Formats: sequence, C-alpha cells, structure tokens
Amino acid sequence: MGYLFVNTNRLNVLNEPIIGAKPIAVINKGQIVKKLGFIDNYYWVKIKTKGGKIGFCPFKYFLVFPDKKDIKTSDPRFLKIAFGEKNIVELKDPNENHRILQYLGTCEKFTNEDAKLSDETHWCSAFMNWCIEKAEYEGTNSALALHWRTWGRKINPRRGAIAVFERYSKNGEVGGHVGFYLSKSGENKISILGGNQSNSVKISDYPIENKYYKLVGFRAPNVPS
Repeated sequence: MGYLFVNTNRLNVLNEPIIGAKPIAVINKGQIVKKLGFIDNYYWVKIKTKGGKIGFCPFKYFLVFPDKKDIKTSDPRFLKIAFGEKNIVELKDPNENHRILQYLGTCEKFTNEDAKLSDETHWCSAFMNWCIEKAEYEGTNSALALHWRTWGRKINPRRGAIAVFERYSKNGEVGGHVGFYLSKSGENKISILGGNQSNSVKISDYPIENKYYKLVGFRAPNVPS
C-alpha cells in the first residue's frame, strides 16, 4: 500500500491499464491518492482516489510518500523524494523497470547511445538528477557520476549533501559513484542513500577511501543570488 502525491495537472484515471482506456476520474497536482499496486514493470500504478474511484495511471506522474521513519522535518525536499524511491530495483532481463528508465530520461550525456534504454546502465547519477529535478533544481544532465564534482557548490558533510566518489576498477579504470550523504557509519565509512546500489535504490555504507573508492567531496545546490 502507501500513498502517492500527484505531480501533474488534469491527470486522467483510467478504467484499465491501457493507453486510450476510458477515463473514470480526473486528479490534479497536489492531491494524494492511495497506491494499490504496480503493473507492467512499473509503467502503470493502480490507485484509489479520495473520492473512492479505483483505476490506473502512468506511474511517472506521481511522487511516492516516504516512510515517516526515514525522514526528518529538516531534510531537503530532494532527499525526501529520494527516500520515497527506496526499493526500486532493476528487473531481470529482458524486462526493464520503467521507473529507472524515467531516471535515465533526465540525462543526455551517456557513455553510449543505447544506455538510456536499459535499467542495466549505471544509473546512480540519473537517479540523482531525477530527484534534484523533481525538487525543482537543475541537475547535471549527465549519467556520469563524476560530473557532480563541479555541480552547485562545495559544502561540508551534512545530511542530504551530495557525496561524490571516484571508483577504481581492478584494471585501473576510473569511474564514479554519487548519492545522498546521511551520516558517518564507522571510522572510514559513510552511509549513502542512492540509486544503483546493489541494483536498487537503498542505503549502503561506502568507504571514505580504500583501493576501490575515494570520496572526493560534498555538493549542494547553489544559493540564489
């Protein structure tokens, strides 16, 4: 179960999960509906409106209410949005999770042209862009995690800061990872909420520095001038 926040205006609630199906109700931005389940690899969500109508809408038009135990009142909006996405997971091939494809849709720069068509793509940066854009900020427009190194402004670690890591492969190639900082979790580890962590949106511990990872900084949106 759980609840969803409508994030668009004049959204038709359909009598079945098919494009062109009969509308049975209309809902608007800011309304809250009950989530009853997902269909077609997260493309459709079955909902119940405040007026009691049960029908179907594309999931892309909703934000998920996070678990109250996860969030704090002071959390930035993009962090609350990210917590709502917890447990979104890649699907076994040949299926694709449409929610992850929505994350990838926020990016233009990829390592190859077909990357945004598959949930097998490295999507940690795409997840961050999606959360940032839903909170009405401009992201990096890039699926490359290290592009967050220069985004916004540099800050000291605090809950909700964007943590950027260099990631080193066994053959010496340098990549990256990016996620939301939550807290320290040991002498050389920090707790990160992010996408593509064990192929899902979840909280994981990452080393500040070892032979595979190096934390390179924390970022936040620019302060309006």
